[in-house]
Amino acid sequence: MLKISLFFLVVTCSIIFTVFYTIFQIFRPFDNQRLTSEGAVVFLGDSLTKATISGSFISPLKKNGEYSNKDILNFGVNGLTTAGLLKKIETIELKKDDQIFILIGTNDIDQNMDIDLAVLNVEKVIQNLRQLTSNITLITIPPLREEKTSIRNTQISKYNQLLKDISKKDQISLIDFHSEFSKLMDQSPLEFSFPFPLNYLEPGFINGYAHFILGKSFDQMAKERGFDYFIDTIHLSQQGADILSSILIRPLASISK
Repeated sequence: MLKISLFFLVVTCSIIFTVFYTIFQIFRPFDNQRLTSEGAVVFLGDSLTKATISGSFISPLKKNGEYSNKDILNFGVNGLTTAGLLKKIETIELKKDDQIFILIGTNDIDQNMDIDLAVLNVEKVIQNLRQLTSNITLITIPPLREEKTSIRNTQISKYNQLLKDISKKDQISLIDFHSEFSKLMDQSPLEFSFPFPLNYLEPGFINGYAHFILGKSFDQMAKERGFDYFIDTIHLSQQGADILSSILIRPLASISK
């Protein structure tokens, strides 16, 4: 009886540790220290930017070109919406010569929030940031892993068009990640399903568990689940994230125009 009790105690402790360790890794804050006095490259966004449950488009930049000698600050927050970003920037210390990239809006669409309100939030973010720096670049959000004509992907296309309108009106730079991603997505199979029982659980936690506990890469997860550029409906494999990296690796001067 004692052996059985000890066994269940060990199993219970292991499960608790696994859950809490996974959650910690998913939501752990990054040490965004400035190591140089020059302007940093600052990324604002949601889980696609934070990249603890999604492939990282930021990590490859640290090994390439102009970015290798710059501070790269990742202020991505899992689950962040445009309204959340509006509050988040009040807590971030930015400098005049920082270069800021904004990738936000996927969670607004996923949660069926009002697109016009989301765009208004983005405009307010830009207005607030412009008090510190004019070097701001918007990034259109990628499609979801759904049919191109799905309601949410139609909403994403509308949202991205409004971002382009803001870019022209406010004369700020824009990277059309959505268009370049969609071209490659057209060449990829549409079939996708989680292996049982993962489809009944929160994808973010499952991605974190597979990555931090089982040691699987995001590309490995994508392959096991039958896709190329996604690991679930929203989050990207490293191959998917590399599409944006390949754009950002281009000279900073060309991106900023």
